[in-house]
Amino acid sequence: MKNYLLAFGAVCLLLACQPEGGDTKKIVARVKDKVLYEEDLQSVVPPRTPPQDSAQLVKRYIDLWVRKQLLLQKALQETEIDEKSLNRKVEDYRNSLILFEFEQQYLSRNLDTLITQAELDSFYREHQEDFRLQEPLVQVRFVELPVESKQLDVIRRAIKSNKKEDLSRLKSVCLQYAFSCSLNDSTWVPLRQVIMNTSFAEEEAPTRLLQKGQLWEKTTEVGASLLFIKDILPAGAVAPLEYVKDRMKEMIYNRRRIQTIQRLEEDIYAEAKQKKLFEIYENNH
Repeated sequence: MKNYLLAFGAVCLLLACQPEGGDTKKIVARVKDKVLYEEDLQSVVPPRTPPQDSAQLVKRYIDLWVRKQLLLQKALQETEIDEKSLNRKVEDYRNSLILFEFEQQYLSRNLDTLITQAELDSFYREHQEDFRLQEPLVQVRFVELPVESKQLDVIRRAIKSNKKEDLSRLKSVCLQYAFSCSLNDSTWVPLRQVIMNTSFAEEEAPTRLLQKGQLWEKTTEVGASLLFIKDILPAGAVAPLEYVKDRMKEMIYNRRRIQTIQRLEEDIYAEAKQKKLFEIYENNH
């Protein structure tokens, strides 16, 4: 609030105008019969904003308000307004806002947001055609380390191995010497995501990298990058469940949401019909 008051030092001349009729509220700006009061500006400046910034925010808000009011005045002068149509649109918009708020509050009380693994498994089996891959997925191991590193040969051997001791050694070496690494080879990811921001991103035909069991290596002046393709899922294959898990949750949630609102509408209609709260008159023309 202190900053808000200080901000008015930059616009204090605007406060000289006082409203008519004994109203004690301070006027900041006026456009014909439209008035902007000082109290309307209280939410303009965020807490702990420096005084200089506060003044600029207030000044900008006032300027935008004046411009908007002038534009509206011009529109009213030069635009043919169908008052009935306009009022109907305003009423429709108001009703839409009320219904939206009502539905949101109802959903917050009645919508079950818990989605079990069993539901995910069932949904996945029933909708596999919806989860066809648009691009290949890969499981990879990736390591980037200094080009002069003496650990390069160790990395080359271990990165292709499935032996527990080799993978442990690979992880240890990466933690000590690698610029970056990705050893979570049980996760499916798009190839483009893997090679992004690496020397492999410069590949003119990155799809050539899609060779299962292949080790790729690129060396620059800065470092050496090693990419091992452990497994591949081609475009058109059904995506793994874990890969589409979040998407499925959203789909299930949206379906529940729609069903919950539909039940609400049906319940309200049935109750009103039972209580004879409405009548529908047949058209006899």
